[in-house]
Amino acid sequence: MNDAASDPANLSRLHDLVTPPPVSWWPPAPGLYVAAAALLVLLIWSSWRFVILWRRNAYRREALRLLNTLPVDASSLLQLDELLKRVALSVWPREEVAALSGSAWLEFLDRTAEGKDFVTGAGRVLGEAAWLPHQPQTDVRAVLTAAENWIRHHDVERSC
Repeated sequence: MNDAASDPANLSRLHDLVTPPPVSWWPPAPGLYVAAAALLVLLIWSSWRFVILWRRNAYRREALRLLNTLPVDASSLLQLDELLKRVALSVWPREEVAALSGSAWLEFLDRTAEGKDFVTGAGRVLGEAAWLPHQPQTDVRAVLTAAENWIRHHDVERSC
């Protein structure tokens, strides 16, 4: 019996394994605080940038709203030209935009949106809209589409 009690290989001496308690998730590691702070700063900065851009583009939303109220007929070309001029005057200096008319105005529209919708495209009728307000052969829908694209995509950084 003495042999069985002192024998380390004796199965009667086995006991259950003692497992440590599970590791607590709180308090988190210091790296998590740094990551959370960085995420919070990024979230605040992104929200601030979004608000700035939203306010900066308010004139575009208003212009698009007014564009959608124009009738789709040749009589709206003069109103469309006026709307585009108002949009341009709201973001570029008056001395650069106010005197533009005819081909210079169309070139300005194309240059600020990097397109050819106004000089050679459907929008070329806007250069004559003040003198020939009712042009029967005009595809007004194409002109309205060109104007909508310009309002949405013109680049304010491009100057005359």
